[in-house]
Amino acid sequence: MVNASGPALGPTFGGYIMDASGWRAIYFFSVILGLGAILVVWVVVTEKKRRAAEPFEVLGSSLLFA
Repeated sequence: MVNASGPALGPTFGGYIMDASGWRAIYFFSVILGLGAILVVWVVVTEKKRRAAEPFEVLGSSLLFA
């Protein structure tokens, strides 16, 4: 559903913005959306602590490829 919403709604909203504000407004909204996405990623995505490396499981690997 989410994958289909971008191609379906993007031209619709782009056309509405262009009719209401002119074609130059598309670039303004793109910059605002890009900065908003960067802010959300900066706030939401955190660096995770690395766990100690686990030993290689020979039995599990051989059962996977058997």
